[in-house]
Amino acid sequence: MKDHLINWTPENAGKWAVAPWPEEIAQGSESGGGIWVVPKDAPNAKLAAEILAKYSYDSEIRKAIYDRNGRIPPLKSAAEDEHYLNSDYFGDMSGYFEALEKFSVYPYNPASSQELTIVGDYLTQYLDGAMSLDEALSAADADLNNQIGNPYQ
Repeated sequence: MKDHLINWTPENAGKWAVAPWPEEIAQGSESGGGIWVVPKDAPNAKLAAEILAKYSYDSEIRKAIYDRNGRIPPLKSAAEDEHYLNSDYFGDMSGYFEALEKFSVYPYNPASSQELTIVGDYLTQYLDGAMSLDEALSAADADLNNQIGNPYQ
């Protein structure tokens, strides 16, 4: 959400703040995050990997990216760099770095994309008022079991 708020509502700078999730749900994840891949047989694969490494780890490049779009590098060293500890949009960023200490990788399974589609469809029906929460959850559960079952089998 952090990046979206900065890009969608720049006029709200100073009206939002960053804080870690409450302790009982503080195990956030990268669900919805992305990954970069350089196929081994790609033309210029070595150069592409070098560019990605520089983009990811070169401190001056990372600072320039942050200054342009507010994206903090996913590096522990950023939590110790004054450049990232105060945001023009959010102010004090210590809560962001505190949350990263409890970060976990979302446990995707082989059917995750199908599951997200089914659950998303029922979420839409619930939000549109076409189904109650119990109806949407029950229908999603039935479809998940009927259409997917155990994704590890």
